This record gives sequence, structure tokens and C-alpha cells, in this order.
Amino acid sequence: MATTTDVRTEEFMLDYLDNAVVGLHWVDGNAMTLWANKADYEPLGYTEDEYVGHSITEFHADPDVIADILQRLLSGESLYNYKARLLCKDGSTMSVLIASSGLFDDEGNFVHTRCFTIKDQASRSSIGTWADRPGQVPSPAPGSATSSTPTEAGLLRIGLRDPTARETFSPQRPGHHGGYGS
Repeated sequence: MATTTDVRTEEFMLDYLDNAVVGLHWVDGNAMTLWANKADYEPLGYTEDEYVGHSITEFHADPDVIADILQRLLSGESLYNYKARLLCKDGSTMSVLIASSGLFDDEGNFVHTRCFTIKDQASRSSIGTWADRPGQVPSPAPGSATSSTPTEAGLLRIGLRDPTARETFSPQRPGHHGGYGS
């Protein structure tokens, strides 16, 4: 059993990332997938070798959507609940929500994305209605709260507020942690 001090080791952190139930991946400035966990590629029917080392554009059904995602991330924007359709190995598509930000070095150069991919279940819920085209902002449920403060934004980020709202964060620059309202 892991102790409190064990959970901070590199081995435990790598295990946490590799075995997370949420898809995680890094993509460089040339759209090449540098790393991904199993939850990112296995639901699409791919193996690690078929996914990592390939352009992320190969796995997006809508070229204009992935171009928009990459352009926003390369310019320093962060995305939350960005709707996209991914291509499965069997030819079908999977609707997903993307939360991603870019990692920049001390000189402000883009290093890679920090992307979370979650299967879109909201389109089947009564919470709100997604726009038909991927990449569009969903319609919030009547009477749902919108984020107006960093605290509300933090609650949104961890899923305790309106899960149909797509948030855009401030750019992250060297020496600046970014976030809502910064």
C-alpha cells in the first residue's frame, strides 16, 4: 500500500498518468504526438505504436477543428470543453471534449500541449444542447451559472458547475501561471 510520502515519487506519478481513466497526451508544435496514455488511444482502437509518433491531425475527423485547436494552443490560449470528433481505427467517429494548454519554455517557445480528452457524454444529457458543429460553444442550460470569478471558474474546471460551458483561459507565459481573469 502506498504511503503519503510514496505518492510524490516519480514512479507513482508516472503510474498515475499512464493509468488515468482520462485520455492524456502531449503534442509538439509540428502536431506530432509525443506521448499519450492508454485512455487516449485505446478507446479509438489504436495501439501506442499506431498513435504516438503520428500527427494528431490523423485522428481528427474535422481538419478545420484541429487547425483551430492547434492555432489557439500555439498562440498561448488554453481550452476547456472544446468539442471535437476523433477518428476511430474502425472508421467510426467519437465525439470528445478537449481541455488543453500549451507548455512554453523560459524564452516563450512552445514545447508541447498538455491535453485531456474526455468522451462527450453531455450531448446525451439534459444539462444543455451542444452546437451541431464540433468546435462550437455549447448552449448552456436555462438558468445555468456562468463563470464570473476565479472561484467559480475553479469549480467549473473540476466539474462542480455548468459542465456544458466551454471556457478559455488566459495565456500562460514564463513566470506567469495563467488562469481565469489573469
